[in-house]
Amino acid sequence: MAFKHLSSRQVTDAQWDHVESLGVKTVFDDDFPRGVRDMIVDEERGFYFVSRGMYGPNMTGTGKSIYFYALCLDDNVFYFDVEENYKGKVRENNFEVHWNIERVKVPDNWSFDSLSVDEFKQIATEAFTAETYDCYAPNMVKVLTVDFPENFGE
Repeated sequence: MAFKHLSSRQVTDAQWDHVESLGVKTVFDDDFPRGVRDMIVDEERGFYFVSRGMYGPNMTGTGKSIYFYALCLDDNVFYFDVEENYKGKVRENNFEVHWNIERVKVPDNWSFDSLSVDEFKQIATEAFTAETYDCYAPNMVKVLTVDFPENFGE
């Protein structure tokens, strides 16, 4: 896995400039506040994974929180709507993190010719794994899953 977490102090202006040049904004359609937002980056492949914010249970009307992410692969931006669920407790060694991807908005001009659906899912899973391990050490998480919509890529 080549994705790594960069704290807000480590994210360079050039990295923010690139993400913003692709049109990525917060969930409220604002520019990102530099210096206060972290980023998950795969520098070798030039991939960026950015949290765009979240809607709490009162905003969704569903009783659950939805988190919004952007995954930038080269000059293509994929938008994710995700529910994050936790089970168990870290101190009891049964802590689980489940990312339930409810929707992936694929760029209009994208086709899975140069990158297969499975390869895309692997890259996205790597990004969500790095996001998880930003908050929790790998030895604290017993189970980590990333689930895509059933018909994704069809």
